Amino acid sequence: MDRRGFRHRDNATTIQNEQSAPTRRARHSQAFSLLEVLVAGALFLTTLSGVLTAIGTMSGVEEHQRRMTVATALGEQSMEELLLRWSGHPDIDVGNTRSRFYTSKAVPSTSSTPDGYEVSWTISRVDKIQNLKNIVLQVIWTESTGEKDITYFTYRP
Repeated sequence: MDRRGFRHRDNATTIQNEQSAPTRRARHSQAFSLLEVLVAGALFLTTLSGVLTAIGTMSGVEEHQRRMTVATALGEQSMEELLLRWSGHPDIDVGNTRSRFYTSKAVPSTSSTPDGYEVSWTISRVDKIQNLKNIVLQVIWTESTGEKDITYFTYRP
């Protein structure tokens, strides 16, 4: 063997065949087979599909959380307004049911909008205790998954 790793023989054809065989194997080991390419493509597409599904789900969750936050703020604000005007205001009469409408940006509106919020409240007298009133306030909105609501309630003398 010489320093390049080839054996020398007397027959030139044998030496030439021995030298070309490693070259052919080297070319094959540097390329990918069709099966390897197909498996890699399938893995890539499966991963990409999972990532895109996760992104879609996360955007839906983000939209729900945003709308829930706005609805919570509207409900708390409306309940505070009712409690601040508690005595002598027509909005707080027993048996009274009122509604207010808000746009998707929580801006007051004169009528219901498809992507907006409806805040309604009902005041009723609790029968067992003479001067106790029950305030039930509900915030309703619609999302892609259907109608959602948050309900607040409190008792006041």
